[in-house]
Amino acid sequence: MSTHFEHYKSGQVFGIRYWFYSHGDAIPKHAHEAELAHNLIVMRGSVMVLTDQCPRICGPGVYDLEWSQPHEIVALEDRCETIHLFLNGQPHGYDSLPDNELRGILGNP
Repeated sequence: MSTHFEHYKSGQVFGIRYWFYSHGDAIPKHAHEAELAHNLIVMRGSVMVLTDQCPRICGPGVYDLEWSQPHEIVALEDRCETIHLFLNGQPHGYDSLPDNELRGILGNP
Protein backbone atom coordinates (compact mmCIF):
# COMPACT_ATOMS: atom_id res chain seq x y z
CA MET A 1 0.00 0.00 0.00
CA SER A 2 1.22 3.49 -0.77
CA THR A 3 -0.04 7.04 -0.82
CA HIS A 4 1.76 9.25 -3.32
CA PHE A 5 1.86 13.04 -3.09
CA GLU A 6 2.98 16.04 -5.11
CA HIS A 7 2.94 19.77 -4.32
CA TYR A 8 0.79 21.88 -6.63
CA LYS A 9 1.18 25.62 -7.28
CA SER A 10 -0.54 27.81 -9.84
CA GLY A 11 -0.25 31.57 -9.27
CA GLN A 12 -1.31 32.15 -5.66
CA VAL A 13 -3.07 28.77 -5.40
CA PHE A 14 -1.12 26.15 -3.46
CA GLY A 15 -2.05 22.60 -2.60
CA ILE A 16 -0.90 19.03 -2.32
CA ARG A 17 -2.30 16.24 -4.50
CA TYR A 18 -2.58 12.73 -3.11
CA TRP A 19 -3.05 9.47 -5.00
CA PHE A 20 -4.27 6.46 -3.03
CA TYR A 21 -3.58 3.41 -5.19
CA SER A 22 -5.28 0.83 -2.97
CA HIS A 23 -8.23 0.65 -0.62
CA GLY A 24 -6.87 1.39 2.86
CA ASP A 25 -4.02 3.67 1.75
CA ALA A 26 -3.94 6.65 4.08
CA ILE A 27 -2.58 9.98 5.19
CA PRO A 28 -1.57 9.30 8.82
CA LYS A 29 -3.22 11.05 11.75
CA HIS A 30 -2.17 14.68 12.06
CA ALA A 31 -3.52 18.20 12.78
CA HIS A 32 -2.77 21.65 11.36
CA GLU A 33 -1.95 25.14 12.58
CA ALA A 34 -4.04 27.95 11.03
CA GLU A 35 -1.35 28.61 8.39
CA LEU A 36 -1.84 25.04 7.07
CA ALA A 37 -5.66 25.07 7.00
CA HIS A 38 -6.99 23.74 3.71
CA ASN A 39 -10.03 22.44 1.90
CA LEU A 40 -10.25 18.81 0.86
CA ILE A 41 -11.27 18.20 -2.74
CA VAL A 42 -12.02 14.57 -3.58
CA MET A 43 -11.48 14.27 -7.32
CA ARG A 44 -11.85 10.50 -7.73
CA GLY A 45 -13.27 7.76 -5.51
CA SER A 46 -14.18 8.23 -1.88
CA VAL A 47 -12.24 8.66 1.34
CA MET A 48 -13.06 8.59 5.02
CA VAL A 49 -11.88 11.38 7.28
CA LEU A 50 -11.38 9.90 10.74
CA THR A 51 -11.45 12.27 13.73
CA ASP A 52 -11.87 11.79 17.45
CA GLN A 53 -15.52 12.85 17.06
CA CYS A 54 -16.93 10.80 14.17
CA PRO A 55 -15.88 9.47 10.78
CA ARG A 56 -16.99 11.38 7.69
CA ILE A 57 -17.24 9.77 4.26
CA CYS A 58 -16.33 12.14 1.42
CA GLY A 59 -17.05 11.36 -2.21
CA PRO A 60 -16.25 13.61 -5.17
CA GLY A 61 -16.67 17.22 -4.09
CA VAL A 62 -15.23 20.02 -1.94
CA TYR A 63 -15.11 19.73 1.86
CA ASP A 64 -14.33 22.31 4.53
CA LEU A 65 -13.25 20.40 7.63
CA GLU A 66 -11.95 21.36 11.09
CA TRP A 67 -8.27 20.91 10.33
CA SER A 68 -7.02 21.88 13.81
CA GLN A 69 -8.48 18.61 15.15
CA PRO A 70 -6.41 15.42 14.75
CA HIS A 71 -7.57 13.54 11.66
CA GLU A 72 -6.57 10.74 9.31
CA ILE A 73 -7.69 10.26 5.69
CA VAL A 74 -8.23 6.72 4.40
CA ALA A 75 -9.09 5.59 0.86
CA LEU A 76 -12.31 3.59 0.68
CA GLU A 77 -11.55 2.20 -2.76
CA ASP A 78 -8.66 1.74 -5.19
CA ARG A 79 -7.36 4.70 -7.22
CA CYS A 80 -8.73 7.58 -5.13
CA GLU A 81 -7.36 11.06 -5.73
CA THR A 82 -7.59 14.20 -3.60
CA ILE A 83 -6.15 17.68 -3.62
CA HIS A 84 -5.79 19.76 -0.48
CA LEU A 85 -5.93 23.48 -1.35
CA PHE A 86 -4.44 25.70 1.33
CA LEU A 87 -6.67 28.60 2.40
CA ASN A 88 -3.78 31.00 3.11
CA GLY A 89 -1.64 30.26 0.05
CA GLN A 90 1.73 28.57 0.15
CA PRO A 91 2.94 28.21 3.75
CA HIS A 92 6.13 29.97 4.79
CA GLY A 93 9.20 27.94 3.87
CA TYR A 94 7.45 25.64 1.41
CA ASP A 95 8.93 27.59 -1.53
CA SER A 96 12.44 26.53 -0.52
CA LEU A 97 11.85 22.81 0.10
CA PRO A 98 14.23 20.52 -1.78
CA ASP A 99 12.81 18.72 -4.80
CA ASN A 100 12.69 15.35 -3.00
CA GLU A 101 10.20 16.82 -0.49
CA LEU A 102 7.84 18.17 -3.15
CA ARG A 103 6.71 14.72 -4.30
CA GLY A 104 7.05 11.17 -3.17
CA ILE A 105 5.44 8.41 -1.16
CA LEU A 106 4.22 9.02 2.39
CA GLY A 107 6.38 7.24 4.92
CA ASN A 108 9.39 6.99 2.60
CA PRO A 109 12.51 9.08 3.27
